[in-house]
Amino acid sequence: MRLKLLSLITFIFVLSLESNAQVLLNTNPYWEGEVTFTNGSKEKGLIKLPHIPGVRKISFKTNENSKSKKLKRKEITSLKVKSPNGRNYIFEFLPVVYSKKNDRHFENSFLLVEAKNNYATFYSKAGEYVVSKKTDELVLLEQYNMANDFPMFIFFIKKRDDEKAYMLARTGDEIGLNKTLKNGVAHYLTEDQELIKDVENGDYKHTQIPEVIQRYLETTNNL
Repeated sequence: MRLKLLSLITFIFVLSLESNAQVLLNTNPYWEGEVTFTNGSKEKGLIKLPHIPGVRKISFKTNENSKSKKLKRKEITSLKVKSPNGRNYIFEFLPVVYSKKNDRHFENSFLLVEAKNNYATFYSKAGEYVVSKKTDELVLLEQYNMANDFPMFIFFIKKRDDEKAYMLARTGDEIGLNKTLKNGVAHYLTEDQELIKDVENGDYKHTQIPEVIQRYLETTNNL
């Protein structure tokens, strides 16, 4: 299976000081795309991009002149959309796990697919997903949690047989993020022992998560 790398390396990270407690209006446009539902069916049309990971309903139109309808998130598996410039984005609605100590999840989120092969998929979760008026492309705004005061992006992994996405690492201004990366790599990327050693030795920092992901995907490409 040919290695499929999406837009991880060139992704735009923009600082946002929005609190999760605030109500954020979805000002994103409708883009051409396809909805995959939990029953396996698919529907093509115009999709209003989710503006936050926890959005409860997705606005959908069959064409420009049709009336929009609201799709419940629990009925959705994924959203595939294409920007006016022809760039593709994929969101998957998944339960997310933050702790390595247990398998419990406390929320389901629309995660943006960053890179994948036939064995594993990597995702990013941001505070907001916003379409830039200058570029007509998707921009991720950092997640800002009042609990710790540190804006950040969170990266997740889901392997082929998993039903949940597991937090691999975070990037931002928080202290200890390199240790978080080491722990995540050692726990979840066990198929690449050399990569684990290199991360443990400090060859990769939390600012180099894209490189870590790319290397792991290359190692597991034939699994």
